Amino acid sequence: MDDEGHTENQAASTSVSALIKQLKSKKLNAEQEESRETSFWDYLTGDEDFKTSELPALRLEEIGTLTKSLSDERKKINQKFERIKKEIDLLVIKLDSLKLVGGDDSETLERITDLNNEGAELALQLEKLDSNLKLVRDQREQLLLELE
Repeated sequence: MDDEGHTENQAASTSVSALIKQLKSKKLNAEQEESRETSFWDYLTGDEDFKTSELPALRLEEIGTLTKSLSDERKKINQKFERIKKEIDLLVIKLDSLKLVGGDDSETLERITDLNNEGAELALQLEKLDSNLKLVRDQREQLLLELE
């Protein structure tokens, strides 16, 4: 992955972590609630594996904020996928031209491989993010059912 993509991935991860820290800092309840929420946040940020049945309940406003943040991160990842796809398409055209004129295509092939690897990494991030988003949305549905 190139430095720009790595930096963007770190920034995306940092923004979700910052949001989570901000929500955690707003907690004024006892240690018991903080412990329960910390476990959920750790699960969402990948710091801890968790069973779905053990996830703590969040307030509706927290779920909304977290859902928006996760959705924004999903949008950023999809934009990165589009950038990679466009660059690969251009490189394939360049590769075809190089083959026609007998030019050296090793750099172009290397860049295509790098972009492919970056795309594979993004796919893994997207899979985890989608899983976390589903958990948050499921919890929202459960909370709405309990409020009825």
